[in-house]
Amino acid sequence: MPRITPLDPVSACPMSVILLPTSAGGEVTDADRVFWGHFVESLPEGSRLIDAGLNRHDSPGEGVLLSAALEQAETPTVLVVPAGAPWRRADLARGLGAKIDRAHMVVACRPESPRSLGARLLHGLVRTVARVVLAIDIGPAPGWPGWRRWLERQAGWWLFGVRGADPFSPCRMFRREIGRLAAIQSRGAMVHGELSAKANFLGALIDEEPPAGSLPPRDASADPRWWPDFSLVWSDPRFAGPLSATPDAGKGMVP
Repeated sequence: MPRITPLDPVSACPMSVILLPTSAGGEVTDADRVFWGHFVESLPEGSRLIDAGLNRHDSPGEGVLLSAALEQAETPTVLVVPAGAPWRRADLARGLGAKIDRAHMVVACRPESPRSLGARLLHGLVRTVARVVLAIDIGPAPGWPGWRRWLERQAGWWLFGVRGADPFSPCRMFRREIGRLAAIQSRGAMVHGELSAKANFLGALIDEEPPAGSLPPRDASADPRWWPDFSLVWSDPRFAGPLSATPDAGKGMVP
């Protein structure tokens, strides 16, 4: 009988906190640096804060910025948090940290607005078709994310095989090996979905942190790189190697 190999505990290990400017959150501000700087001070020795926005003028794409920041992350765990006041919450980071010992990646779901009758009917139709045709239960949706995020979620579910309420969320905590083995290809905001999709394909355990309350989804400006990146990852996905149960599995591998 196959057995599930227990993951090494990493919640008490040093962590790299990557502040990432996003199309929805905007630039990294002094308030972001101060808040997360204090948070890092409360973490185990060796933790560090990485400001991915320092190279914003050279490489505006979220994927390029995140890839460069991950090169600097040498800690067992990485927290990617978007710039902006809604994400400056120590309780959110602690909630993710409480689950990382049982998973390779924990995704923080973005708040969504309460579901309207039309949204409930739409999700009910998709859920029924999935159960009848594919024998898959996609589960209930926490709310209505807006049309753009809804389409992203459908792409994640049906084309990449990723489950969860918000697989394309820009906020997540993961073990360092995931970032290295994923061999990031996306230049823009699709990088978050790419991480979820590749972690899922590698057989990683993915958990999620539910949103805090119900809020109208924050619209982000359209990223012209999104669909080209999506097409690239879909048609020619690249990896650095297989997934291991140890947090240092990706060390020494070249994408």
